[in-house]
Amino acid sequence: MQIIYMVLSVLGLVSFVVASLVKGENVKTNLFFVFIGSVFVGASYLLAPSGINGAVSAFIGALQAIINYFFNAKNKAVPIWLTAIFAAVFLGMNIAVLDSWTGVIAILATLCFVGGVSAKSGKGYRTWQMGNNLLWVCYDIFSRSYGPLLSHGMQLGFTAFGAWINDYRKKEC
Repeated sequence: MQIIYMVLSVLGLVSFVVASLVKGENVKTNLFFVFIGSVFVGASYLLAPSGINGAVSAFIGALQAIINYFFNAKNKAVPIWLTAIFAAVFLGMNIAVLDSWTGVIAILATLCFVGGVSAKSGKGYRTWQMGNNLLWVCYDIFSRSYGPLLSHGMQLGFTAFGAWINDYRKKEC
């Protein structure tokens, strides 16, 4: 089981790294890779010793990413009411499976995820994603979910790198 747990985490990492490095004038491509990564990470949390909050959050995140992908593919803005519903669902589901104080960290991380997946550009996605990953790193450490810790720690680094190369460094003419 440990090998499957790690493989799923690595596949999630690769998907999220790609999502963070894609420039994304709009977020359609970013959202596709977020969907794939969320499914892999959610499955890895199911095999973690204390990762039920992470699994619930990742699977709801996959659903939000694919719905937002279809809005973006049609060049339509994601309605604010839909974003509010996902925030409420994340909050409610995390409270329902709250098994320790670490669940509060998962709640905050998932709310950052909602902001990132609802962003209109790759830059907005990456900005929210840095906060999301920092909180997940804390959750992973405290819940002893070491497979996803590797994934989230590396993703945080790649997201910062993606932000630097795509959003913040000065472009030469």
